[in-house]
Amino acid sequence: MISTVALAFFPAALFAQEAPAVKVEPRTELEFAQVATWPGSKTSQTLLGVGVRDKTFLRVKVYALGLYVDPVGAAKALDKWQETSVKKMQKDNKFYDALLNGKFSKTMRWVFVRDVDGEDIAEAFEDSLEPRLKTLAKNEKGKKGSEARAAAAKTGLKTLKSWFTEEIEDGQELVFAWHPGGKLIVQLEGKLIGELTSEHVSTALFDTAIGEDTVAEDAREDFPTGVSMMFEIASQRLHVKKGPPEK
Repeated sequence: MISTVALAFFPAALFAQEAPAVKVEPRTELEFAQVATWPGSKTSQTLLGVGVRDKTFLRVKVYALGLYVDPVGAAKALDKWQETSVKKMQKDNKFYDALLNGKFSKTMRWVFVRDVDGEDIAEAFEDSLEPRLKTLAKNEKGKKGSEARAAAAKTGLKTLKSWFTEEIEDGQELVFAWHPGGKLIVQLEGKLIGELTSEHVSTALFDTAIGEDTVAEDAREDFPTGVSMMFEIASQRLHVKKGPPEK
């Protein structure tokens, strides 16, 4: 259980003054706000890290991505790593598993750096998510409700693919916001294109960035760099919620 004493290791006010407003993804030079509010959230989320989705061994850039999390919920789920170095977290698959499977709101923001046909995006979802969905179904085989979840995932993937029929242009933003309970909200250029309730589809989607078989290795390695900021913002919010100590 996370404690406000542990979270308040650094003064929140000092951190707020020194934290930069944006983080620049170095290969694309695109900016990602350090704190942002996404669909379905009443409170803002914190940026953990950024990177690039490459295609083929030639490293053709497709989109830059950033991963955001609800800082209070993530701080509770990742409490055991709050004093762990970035290098150790980068080598710890249990950290990434906790980040992927933690029941707290998380969001991926993709900014495209080339035009991509809608059919190509739908095909990429099938190629990336279908094997992951099969693994998720296999790992929970025999558990209560597993067959229903597998069926919902199959339908969910089909639905997700159906939303992408038009070309996404260079510079456009695609957002995937997930919230506990399995609700995935998808927006393109700030406009809702659909919602899903399959938790397996959501897990498989975020696994493409967070998991071992990531599509953006530089992003995965960067996620631990935002953990200290996450704990600082969580500390600040808990302090405000509980109020200052009585004199």
